[in-house]
Amino acid sequence: MAFGASIMAGGMLAFAQTAPLFTLSVSPQTPSAGDQVTVTAVPLNFVASSTTFTWYRSGMRLDAVSGLGRSALTINTDPARSEIIAVRVVADPVGEYDSGERSTVIPTSFNPATEQGPASPDNAQLRETLEDLTSGFSIEASERNPNPGETITLRVVTFAFDKQNATYRWYVNGALQKELSGRGQSHITLPSGTEGETKIVRVDVTTPAGVNRSKSITVRTLSADLYWWTDTAVPYWYKGKALPSLNSQVTVAALPNTANAGQLDYRWEFNASALPQSSGFGRQTFSFPLNLQVEERIDVAMKDAVGSFSKTASLRIKPFQPSVGIYALRPLRGVAYERRLSTFEAPSGEPYDFIAAPFFFPKAHEKNLNYLWTLNGKDITGAFAKPWHFVLDPSPNAPSTDRLSVRVEDRTKPAVRTATALEIRLR
Repeated sequence: MAFGASIMAGGMLAFAQTAPLFTLSVSPQTPSAGDQVTVTAVPLNFVASSTTFTWYRSGMRLDAVSGLGRSALTINTDPARSEIIAVRVVADPVGEYDSGERSTVIPTSFNPATEQGPASPDNAQLRETLEDLTSGFSIEASERNPNPGETITLRVVTFAFDKQNATYRWYVNGALQKELSGRGQSHITLPSGTEGETKIVRVDVTTPAGVNRSKSITVRTLSADLYWWTDTAVPYWYKGKALPSLNSQVTVAALPNTANAGQLDYRWEFNASALPQSSGFGRQTFSFPLNLQVEERIDVAMKDAVGSFSKTASLRIKPFQPSVGIYALRPLRGVAYERRLSTFEAPSGEPYDFIAAPFFFPKAHEKNLNYLWTLNGKDITGAFAKPWHFVLDPSPNAPSTDRLSVRVEDRTKPAVRTATALEIRLR
């Protein structure tokens, strides 16, 4: 019978998953080259017939012999040579169970009574290889070069032994992390350091068989910003960043905080599609057109040739709507650019100059812009040398309230347009 624990969480009943317990049986226990070997998963707290078993041989998944109720694996060994065969199985019972896995290593010895083959490796080499297979592991980091303020996870990765029954002692820059060490503590979570800070993380592992192994990994905190710019036009007085609009060109630059940035390998992706033609060593920039009114995602993976630096970064960019502002143009001063007009008040009887200043149209399309002025609902028609310039010449001593508007559009792409208006009150 399987047992599960239940707790009350937020007023609702929740059930904790039960770990499936099982052993692996190998027959024959000491096979010779050419023997047929059977590996059987023997359940201790679940039923084999309602469990899905996934088998692996030397890291390769064996779909043909995996499936529901398939708790045994038969292996035909090579009669011509000695082998060391690593077998792993993942058991996934139905019901309130988590999945679990077990692994074993099967060495075969060459039998001279069978057909001739190469000599078996000597016993010392065989023992060394067998020990590597039964205790080998690697350390995997969620991020080798995290940003400042990020949290990183480091975990032991192995198929050679049961991680839950191994003992781990974690060290950071030589200091034992006692609260993060112990039996089954196969991973740790750490905060990244300050910009440029290096942490050497080491783990000493004692396998269930009593073999001691140690490995270390270096984690260096380095930021990698993505900076972008676009080719849209803005007035000369505008101090902000030009925003992209439909049909504009955007360029993204990867700026990793490392001395050899120009020697890194950059792998760009656009909306999750790889871009081999834009990728390679030293390819720090990537340019693309915004042809659709949607948000685009850009990703880049950066690494050096020796594997000491590896980092990813991403951003999202969407086109913005172009805009236009009406500004007063004064004879001696020029454009009164500190205020975009929505209302304008002045004495009647004098001419007043206004200009329309467009923002965020692609520079390549500036010559295609149309300026359509309207005064009190009537279009101002004709050919003008400076179509962005409008002069209001009211009659003297004739107070009035007028509405002046302008629409700017791209002649080659009429859908790209913007408009604004202001109210003019003359006293």
